[in-house]
Amino acid sequence: MAVINGHAKDLYHYRSHNRIKKLGVETLLLNEGQRRWFLETDREIVLYDDYLDYQIFDVNSPFRISVLSVYNGKTYNNTFLSGLNLYVDGFGWLFGGIDE
Repeated sequence: MAVINGHAKDLYHYRSHNRIKKLGVETLLLNEGQRRWFLETDREIVLYDDYLDYQIFDVNSPFRISVLSVYNGKTYNNTFLSGLNLYVDGFGWLFGGIDE
């Protein structure tokens, strides 16, 4: 998984709005024939602050993410995520190369 955190137009916009600080990663498991999501507590991802490029993390599939905490913006109380891309084995980056 690759993400561009915050309003990454420039540092002014980036710091004006909230950015994601910590993501929780949940993985789908089959438990006695039942599908069940569970939170991998050791899989909390902390995103860098003041970094306007892709941050890449390994996650198992299938998964879902949730925002656990944010860096507070100086002006606005809304949270931005400027980019999200997923790497699929045997296919590559789902939404095009991340260095395009």
